[in-house]
Amino acid sequence: MNQDYINNETTGLDPVVGAPTREELKSRRIKGWFAFFLFTVILSGFLSIATAAKEFDESAMAISPFLGSLDFIIAGTILVMGFYAVIRTVRRDTDAIFWLRFVLLYLLVYNAATTIVSFYMGSGETAGLSQNSAIEVKRGFFYPILWLAYLAKSAQVADIFPKIYRKTSSQTKFIAILLFALPLISYGIGYLGIKERAENWGKAEYSQVDMPPNFATDGHVKFAIPSGAILAYTPDPGSHDVAVVTKEAEYFGCVFSSPYGGEDESEFEEIRLSNRDELYADALEEVISSRTNTSSGRLVRIKECYLIQHNQSIIWRFIAIYDRDSRKTAYLSFYDNNESASYLDSLIESIQFK
Repeated sequence: MNQDYINNETTGLDPVVGAPTREELKSRRIKGWFAFFLFTVILSGFLSIATAAKEFDESAMAISPFLGSLDFIIAGTILVMGFYAVIRTVRRDTDAIFWLRFVLLYLLVYNAATTIVSFYMGSGETAGLSQNSAIEVKRGFFYPILWLAYLAKSAQVADIFPKIYRKTSSQTKFIAILLFALPLISYGIGYLGIKERAENWGKAEYSQVDMPPNFATDGHVKFAIPSGAILAYTPDPGSHDVAVVTKEAEYFGCVFSSPYGGEDESEFEEIRLSNRDELYADALEEVISSRTNTSSGRLVRIKECYLIQHNQSIIWRFIAIYDRDSRKTAYLSFYDNNESASYLDSLIESIQFK
């Protein structure tokens, strides 16, 4: 091939007259800031995987594998395509700069998406960004913007990859678009799956009229009414609500269920606080104990506390029982003045998800 032509062995593109050859460009050594940048591209991939592993939520996987694996899809793309872009840069392939820019744009776009989701759906302690989250977001925007500007203005980059040499095939562009779209496709499938599950949850699986003696249901889980207690309220047949259980002068509470909640501690706390009885809306809370047990495919999370109001106190016990097989969560919210909560032990043991 004429040395005035691009070596198009891996691009499938027509050669360009006047462009330097691959061999000539390989003689121009990558060094300084360009070499450092290529190192950060690889490093950012490993950091993305480490962050995804650290923040992995098993309960999200249980609710929707498409949503639960989203962080790994994004981090995996950054890692794999970062390596790919660096390899093509070292080989002086004509689309090397395209793939380097792809990795930076990918980071920029999904950092922006993460920021929007965090702001509107909550991150950490508030519905907005926490201080640490805000710092991470700034870093996430600063890194790709800085290096995109570097690729555009660097004399070394222009010398090693002259614009006349850079070419990108239609196939390469299609693959890049597909990689950008993959997280969106995963999110869309996961969202539609959750929406369908929520709609199906509105249809009760069980009716109180079909329950055996001393059993009750909220429509999706079944449980034995504790000895001496009465079922004060239960949903109408075919509907979904809470089942209220009370034993005069000893305790009162309710049982309800959800397709969400699972194993996530922060979500447990959010659901717990939203289900505090209105009688104790202004009460001070003093935690007695908080514990988690796992056995037989179930995770049981229990939090007990004193609610203090008008110089009087009552014990509030909130329990979440997550069943991995059915992917349902049963919640028990009970109030008593007892030193012992033995009545709850039998109630927890009696919960049936199928």
